Amino acid sequence: MLFSFIIPTYNYADIIGKAIESILAQEGDDYEIVIVDDGSVDDTRQKVQAFVDQHPETIHYYYQENRGPASTRNKAAQLARGEFIYALDADDTLLPGALNKVRAVIAKDPTLDLVIAGYCGVFSDGRRKLKVPSQLNADKEKNFVAHMRKKCFVQNGAHVLRRSVFNEIQYPECISGREDMVFFSHLLAVCSVGVIEEPVLEMVKHSESLRHQMDKQYGGLKIIDAIFDANKLPQAFFKYKKECQARLCLSFFRDHYMAKDYKAARQWYYRALKTNPWMVFQWRYFKKYVKSFAFHAAT
Repeated sequence: MLFSFIIPTYNYADIIGKAIESILAQEGDDYEIVIVDDGSVDDTRQKVQAFVDQHPETIHYYYQENRGPASTRNKAAQLARGEFIYALDADDTLLPGALNKVRAVIAKDPTLDLVIAGYCGVFSDGRRKLKVPSQLNADKEKNFVAHMRKKCFVQNGAHVLRRSVFNEIQYPECISGREDMVFFSHLLAVCSVGVIEEPVLEMVKHSESLRHQMDKQYGGLKIIDAIFDANKLPQAFFKYKKECQARLCLSFFRDHYMAKDYKAARQWYYRALKTNPWMVFQWRYFKKYVKSFAFHAAT
């Protein structure tokens, strides 16, 4: 078996069917679908079971008590049998022909550990935004830095990972928030990467995305310790730790700024500058910092 689609789900009974159908619509029969339900209290089990009954050899459903997205994805990957793991969120859908695009890239270079692709964000107001990955190269350090500096985007549903790599690098369960950031940082530091410069996924952008971003701060600066884990990251990369921490502080700054919590936003801005004074030249953040005083005074 070549591919294992893993789908973590939590109370997505109304829409998980669309994700499953988008996989079943792909050409070929070299895949399975592994769904791990992270303690849903809606009728997810019944909705998924209907698909299992129709495709018992292809779709496998498991339930666990609520443990969070990192644990759920790790569990699904442990249950997977395919050579490659294709992580898909329960509210996203594959585009037609997506799997054929991945097959072609792997066939062209069987040494690849990771394939990343473009995706299309779909907003509640009907807007669509296309994200296309930048070309990466054989220099893993440059790929790591490109991801840290947000010049390279990797997204669940738009990446495929060799299962043997997942045995060594998993989603961190020691933090709650930005687990993907840690996971993809580690992957880009060690993996040979192929790129599909086309979208393979439609990703739903929820109206509560701002709240979701705030929730992702629960990991705090422990996120940095999780990234710079000597067991996962080459020692040569540790010279980027302060820059990475400063950039994370700026990300937290932006989240609070967008939430109109200007006082908390400025505190994160100051922490960024204290960690790495060169961050003052990140003009898009500096402009928001200046504006925060005017907005604060007006409220």
